[in-house]
Amino acid sequence: MKYPLLLVFLLCTWYANGQDIKLIPPSPEATAAFKFAEVPVSLFTGVPNTSVEIHQIKAKGLTIPVSVNYHSRGVKVDEIASRVGLGWMLSYGGAITRQVRGRADDSGLGIMYQPTNYNEVLYDADALLSLEQRMINGEADESPDQFYLDLNGESIKFTIDPTTKKLLVQKYSDVAISCIIAKDFNSTIDGSIEGWKVTDLQGNTYYYGLSKNRLGHFYDYDQLITSASFSFLDGKKVSSTGFESRNINTWHLVEIETAYGERIEFDYELEEAISCRRSFDRVEQNERGTYPVSYYSISRNYQYQISEIKFKNESINFIPKQVTRADLPGSQALAKIIVSYGAELVKEFSFEHSFTTSNTVDNTVLYMLREEDPSANHRMFLASIQEKGREGETKPAYKFEYNQTLLPNRFSTSQDAWGYYNGKQNGPFLAFYPYDAQGVNREVDTVKAEAGLLKKITYPTGGSVEFEYEHNKAMPPFFIGRMLIPNINPTTISPKSEPMLKMAANFTGSVYSYPVTLGPNKRNLRFKLLLPECDSTAAACKFTAYLKDDASIVKQLYPSIPDNLPGEPIGSYKVEIASPCDHHFYGNLEWEEVYRVPETELLYTSGKRIKKITYTDASKGVKIKEYAYSGGKTFGLPGFYFKRIHKIAKAEYTDVHGSLPGSPLTNLQGNSVGYQIVTEYFDEKAANYGKVEHEFTITEDGGDYYEFPYTIPIDNEWLRGKSIGTSYFKTSLGSPLGYELIKEIRNRYLFANNSSTGSDRVFSPPFVNINQPYLYSISDTLFYRPFAIPAREPDTTAFIHSRKIFYITGGTLDLHQTVEREYFASGDTVEKVTTYSYDYSRHYQPAGTETVDSQGRLQRSRTTYPLTLDAGKRTAAEQQLVAQNRVAVPLLTETVVLDASGREVAATEQRTHYRNDWPGKASSFVMPFTIKSRVNRGNWQEEARYLDYDGSGNPLGLVVKYGPETRYLWDYQGNHPVAEVVHADPGTFAYTSFEAEGKGNWRYAGAVYTDTIGLTGLRHYRLTDSTGISIDGLPAGTTYELTFWARDGAVKVNGAPATPKELTRRGWHYYQVSGLKTGAVSITGSGKIDELRLYPAGALMSTYTYDPLVGMTSQTDPNGRTTYYEYDGFGRLQAVRDEEGNVLKTYQYHYKGQSVE
Repeated sequence: MKYPLLLVFLLCTWYANGQDIKLIPPSPEATAAFKFAEVPVSLFTGVPNTSVEIHQIKAKGLTIPVSVNYHSRGVKVDEIASRVGLGWMLSYGGAITRQVRGRADDSGLGIMYQPTNYNEVLYDADALLSLEQRMINGEADESPDQFYLDLNGESIKFTIDPTTKKLLVQKYSDVAISCIIAKDFNSTIDGSIEGWKVTDLQGNTYYYGLSKNRLGHFYDYDQLITSASFSFLDGKKVSSTGFESRNINTWHLVEIETAYGERIEFDYELEEAISCRRSFDRVEQNERGTYPVSYYSISRNYQYQISEIKFKNESINFIPKQVTRADLPGSQALAKIIVSYGAELVKEFSFEHSFTTSNTVDNTVLYMLREEDPSANHRMFLASIQEKGREGETKPAYKFEYNQTLLPNRFSTSQDAWGYYNGKQNGPFLAFYPYDAQGVNREVDTVKAEAGLLKKITYPTGGSVEFEYEHNKAMPPFFIGRMLIPNINPTTISPKSEPMLKMAANFTGSVYSYPVTLGPNKRNLRFKLLLPECDSTAAACKFTAYLKDDASIVKQLYPSIPDNLPGEPIGSYKVEIASPCDHHFYGNLEWEEVYRVPETELLYTSGKRIKKITYTDASKGVKIKEYAYSGGKTFGLPGFYFKRIHKIAKAEYTDVHGSLPGSPLTNLQGNSVGYQIVTEYFDEKAANYGKVEHEFTITEDGGDYYEFPYTIPIDNEWLRGKSIGTSYFKTSLGSPLGYELIKEIRNRYLFANNSSTGSDRVFSPPFVNINQPYLYSISDTLFYRPFAIPAREPDTTAFIHSRKIFYITGGTLDLHQTVEREYFASGDTVEKVTTYSYDYSRHYQPAGTETVDSQGRLQRSRTTYPLTLDAGKRTAAEQQLVAQNRVAVPLLTETVVLDASGREVAATEQRTHYRNDWPGKASSFVMPFTIKSRVNRGNWQEEARYLDYDGSGNPLGLVVKYGPETRYLWDYQGNHPVAEVVHADPGTFAYTSFEAEGKGNWRYAGAVYTDTIGLTGLRHYRLTDSTGISIDGLPAGTTYELTFWARDGAVKVNGAPATPKELTRRGWHYYQVSGLKTGAVSITGSGKIDELRLYPAGALMSTYTYDPLVGMTSQTDPNGRTTYYEYDGFGRLQAVRDEEGNVLKTYQYHYKGQSVE
């Protein structure tokens, strides 16, 4: 049986603190990066995809994008910007980071090195007592850490099983992960996880934290300098000196070794930033009373910042600014990204930043924290990115505009419950509930929570995109009724008024009477009276006014004196105005009605979701998309008290749970909200021309983690956000709802290899509460790993010698069936149903599909991978593919078509045979040898045969069905083919244009010159009798053709003068020497030479030159006709010319505001 658990070469255990789980966030850079892991960019989360692409590293079979990406959930008060800017992250292949839960797993007291057998704790009383004692001594770890892997854009979550010493990968896959434990090579404390080795399905191996040769180590950790507390009772600070702590929080990508032996290297520079962080605040008690105490720490952040990426002759340099950041001492913002090929600049991007400074006088900031870290007043934003070409020309910049609401100091307590700015005066103590005489308001302010959020991007083209947000609102967790939580939802204040004019219709014979309806939660009742005909103080203008109900006077009303109503009853009233005179009057009753949606009905949750995106192009064309959300759910609370009933006294008690409000990556579940249905409108919602409705899975977390003693939830986040339906509508005035359905896609999933059994279910329900709490289960499709913590008496926290069970879970969740339907105006419907199958006992890739169309025809396809085959039935090459984890390589694909009666009407098969015995190469070099196919069960036909490869996996020879043998020469570090020769044997041809690093089978020792006169590029060679060009070892009995271009001298071939042909181009003369039958060719003489070709007579040679990282610069056909391609300084195709320099095509690029010549 194949289990997706990967051996960690270490020992494990864990620890618990009895009250609440301590969560330690990673560094600011990692926090910015893993916002994207916790809250993925998707319609399900309401987070749009916002990025600026910088470059792509293109290796064989692997592309690494380099970009800066923005996360628009919002800016939290205590958030520190990455080196790019608040909300932005720099992406270049990934990293591994972790959320430390309790103690770091690989620390001395972490789960990896503790003696506890957690399976025994589930059953054995002595094991439980032993764990209780270690918890009393502070020697136990409460919970496994959560690891996040970013594998070139693919997110993978995993934990370490403390009993089996294996990795528990939550969503099963064939990605291979193993960790590297530190020994004695002077890097971290011996025994810690120093690096990771990860191999993707194509056999590309990624090294995180530690290079393959173990000489380069790049990982982030924080070292405590000072741990301090400040007492509000006596205003004293108590501090202690820090201790050596090297718990790694981020392992950076150090090296990628591709399946073809190419290497991409990542280099970093150590940055030592100093940061002050609030740990927690709490109310303490002594003989002098109760008082709040703030705990905080000052740490040195050892952060490695990417400085260079190298791939062959290509390099990307990341240049920091020379001055330290105002918001993070010791850190530098990113200034430039420079892409080069060798010593030549390809492109450059400059980053500009802006800073904001908060109010320096604010009672929401503890003055001790303000003094410890003055930089907390500052915030860094990315202002612009500008691209510069190789010639120094610049494009207009990307410009970024943000919400202008000023963010407060990072230590400000003006935070809502989720950690976003709410502008409330909460005093200097960060609490969820009032303390001393200080009120605390953790309500969401939907306007201020948008502070610092990206609002607009202006593109170099002159176009722009604008973002409009709204606050996340969703149904609360089902257990919220058992929670005591602070007010989270915003208070809505609705002004009300009732005008009162002197009119006969309101006169009762003695008074003027006006009906008034008062709603709930009234305040600031105010009566205004205007007397236009007399002085209001005159005796003749006396008026009296009363607010009355049916039975009695409720209140006498006095002009402009605000008041509240006793008892605040809801209902109908009347205002009676009486006067002994007959003067005119104008009256008005004003009040406010205050309302909050109860948190148990609808919860304003974490941050923002996208409401509308407006795209404007340079010509002022506008395209709008607007979004509506429904069926939202909240999957966690930032902090709460759990209400319980004491078993004996029957009184209600509360137990505290939760971290600081909204700290990044410190909540147990980061993605706090998701939406089951998201509607995407084309144009304004109120006046659109169509819409798309998206439906997603929305599985809640499981377990009773919200009850004391607190544990981590059963994490079902990996089951959420899967697309289960997409429906396309166009507007239709004749339809009852104004829309006509034109297409829909419905998806169903396999959960743990179980398909849904009802039409209303997309997969079998996951584990929420396990009925067998002691059952440890692991299979090819599902695992649930039970953990136990000793239970405590909530009032005394004393152990009661019992256990509480929680689970780490995971398994398979894959697409099972897709139904596509198209609806036509004629009433016809076209349907296609595709069902996917898997072979979970062997691998985790789709094994096959079955597609049925509207006519009942069935197409069945199946793919055989290396892991599909039994080990004993694999060839040596296929076994090497498995050893290298190249397990996504298809060996055989089969497709069968059946008609509606089940009769087979067509069948096709394609098989790829691999070899690992290529001449001159190691047995680990595995490449395709032949590709064969057959139709309708007939004979196998060879479609292609690879003759040989170079060391980088580039084919050197190929035979395609019905075609001749074709040979290739590769250059430019093996990235591009420079010659294609038809009808030639190996070793019978050579080519060079002197543009690249290779010599194309020629041999020469002289220098290559660069200038503007090259025939097919920028380089040529200068001949002398001592710096000639030669080739030997040519097969005997073959007649060769030699062609080249030369100028400014006389050329000799094998010692004989060569005569130029009549063909000339730009001062170059064409030479063709035919009938060469010797085994060696030498070219000497004087002058300049370029585009040198040798090939057998009768062969056809085509040749190519390139500008690396830009594109092809010339293409010369077998007849010697050359087509030239020219590019501008930004690498964009500018012109195509023939061999005479005549323009065949031109391309022009203009930006808004530029003059056009």
